[in-house]
Amino acid sequence: MAVSPRDTPAEKDARSATPAEKDARPAPARRLAAPRWLPGAVGVALIVALWQAACSFELVPSYLLPSPVQVVMSFVDDAALLGGHCMTTLYEAALGLGIGVALGFVVAVLMDRFGWLGRALDPIVTVSQTIPTIALWHRAQGCAGGADHLLPGDGGACPRLSQR
Repeated sequence: MAVSPRDTPAEKDARSATPAEKDARPAPARRLAAPRWLPGAVGVALIVALWQAACSFELVPSYLLPSPVQVVMSFVDDAALLGGHCMTTLYEAALGLGIGVALGFVVAVLMDRFGWLGRALDPIVTVSQTIPTIALWHRAQGCAGGADHLLPGDGGACPRLSQR
């Protein structure tokens, strides 16, 4: 039997041992393998336990960080309200995805069909892929009347913010 470069020293020794030597060796101890999901579940449980402890010992004010129990109770108490808002959010996300796919498809076909357009838009498309989506969302919210406090020192770029 050929020795593989992947063989461990123990495997090489096992192949070269005589049958009497193989019988004399103790059987290797089998290690119980934990399921692959167990470390992640333990990590999440530990974080939630620390979160609950921090809230129970009032290390953080409850208006800044409600406890996990308070969060779950709020979900249960406001399930109907949250369900309605979830449906609205899903509808808007699906609509936005559909519009984005349709516009992206049309622009891609036009860029492929007309080489000059492709060469003109390619740098813009490439740069747009490097901008995190969350940054675009914050920019839109700030100028649309939403979370303008997320844009410190951005008074000149957004007309709504420059009125301060």
